[in-house]
Amino acid sequence: MQATGRPAGAQLVQHQLAYQHIQQQL
Repeated sequence: MQATGRPAGAQLVQHQLAYQHIQQQL
């Protein structure tokens, strides 16, 4: 994970959204 100065919670939320997006594409 890249530390871009964002809160860990925000990164987790983005990761979950990206994971769901990938599942939808499959």
